[in-house]
Amino acid sequence: MSSSLDLSGKTTAELRTLIANAERVLADAKAPPARHAMAETLAAAARVQLAAKAPKPPVRPNAKPSVVRDLAKEGCATIADAVALLAKEFDLTEATAKTDTKQPHAALGKDGKAKVGGAEKAGLAAIDRYTSYRRGQDVAVLRLILPAGRTDGIDALWEAGTRKTGLEKTATEDGALGTVYSGSDPTQAINAYRALLAKMAPKR
Repeated sequence: MSSSLDLSGKTTAELRTLIANAERVLADAKAPPARHAMAETLAAAARVQLAAKAPKPPVRPNAKPSVVRDLAKEGCATIADAVALLAKEFDLTEATAKTDTKQPHAALGKDGKAKVGGAEKAGLAAIDRYTSYRRGQDVAVLRLILPAGRTDGIDALWEAGTRKTGLEKTATEDGALGTVYSGSDPTQAINAYRALLAKMAPKR
C-alpha cells in the first residue's frame, strides 16, 4: 500500500472508522508484519486527512489590528479611572440625576468599562469609547474616537463636549458634539469634562 493514500473523499466518520480498524490490527500481536505495516500507513494517512478536515477557528469580520485593540483597551482604562476620580468630586449616580432627568446615563457600561459608542457599533469608527453624564436635556461626554480604517492609531482623538438629547443618535457624527476640547491629550480632555460636570452635576 502506498504511503501517499488519497483519502480526501472520505467523510470524518469514515476516517475515524479507518483509524479505529487500523489500531485494532496494530494491537493484534498475531497479525503478520506486512499487515501491521499496511495498518500503520493507513492510520497515518487517515489522521493527516482528519486533521485537514478539522474546523478552523472562525475569522471575526470585525477583528481589530493589535494597535487598535491596545489603544481601545488603554482608552477604556483611562476613562474608567477618570470616572472613578470624578465620582469622588461629583455625584454622578443615576439616582441623583433622576430628580430632574427621565433617563439618566450610567457613567460606565454594565461591565464597568467605558461605553461603546454608536459610531464603533456601526463600523463608522475603529474606536468610539466614552463616558457621559445627563442632566435634564444636556449631556456631557468624554470620549476617545479613532476614524475607521486607521490601524496605526495616529488620528485618535480625545474629546470632551456637550450635546442635547435630541442629537443622541448622531453624537459621533461631525458637528453633533459641542466640543470644548479635541486633541491627543487625555488629561486635557478629562479636565475639560470636569469643567462641564462642574456646571451640571452636584458636588460631593
